[in-house]
Amino acid sequence: MHWFLHGATGVLAANALPQHPELALSASFISHYALDHVPHWDPGIADATAKWRSPEVREFLLISLPDGVLTVTFALLLPLLVPSMPMWLTWGCVAAAILPDIIDGAAKLSNWPPLQAHRRLHDATHFNHYLMPVPWGWNLVIHVAMFTAMIVATYLAINANAHGSLLAY
Repeated sequence: MHWFLHGATGVLAANALPQHPELALSASFISHYALDHVPHWDPGIADATAKWRSPEVREFLLISLPDGVLTVTFALLLPLLVPSMPMWLTWGCVAAAILPDIIDGAAKLSNWPPLQAHRRLHDATHFNHYLMPVPWGWNLVIHVAMFTAMIVATYLAINANAHGSLLAY
C-alpha cells in the first residue's frame, strides 16, 4: 500500500482518538499491517541486491519518492490548515503508520536479527502482488475508495470531537 494511504490512516487515528494518544499511535502502527493485507500493487524492491540503475529501482523511486514527499507534506500541512486537528499527535500517527515500511527498508540493508524478524512479519502479512498481480485499474479503484473512506471518517471524527461526542471520556 502506498504511504499516502497509510498516512491518511494515521490522520484518522489521531482524530478519532485525540484523548488517547497511546491508542492512536498503536492503532496507526497496527493499521499498516491490516492495509498491507488488502489486495494491491505497490512498488517494492523484491531483491535486496537490485542494482541502483535497474528498472526495478527506477520504478520504485519514480513512484515512492513522490508518494513519500506528498505524505510528509500532507502530514505537516494538514494540522496547520485544520486548527482542531491535534498537531503533534497527527504527525506522530502518520510516522507510526509508515514506520513498518521504514523498518522493512532498513532490514533490506542490514542483517540485524530484530530487523529481519520484523521483515518476516511484514512479508507474511503483506499482500503478495508477485503471486497474484493486481491490474492498475483495480489498484486505482482500491486506493481511491480507501482514501475516500479515510477522508470521510476523519471528517466525521473531527466534527464529533468538536461537539464532544466521540470518546469524550
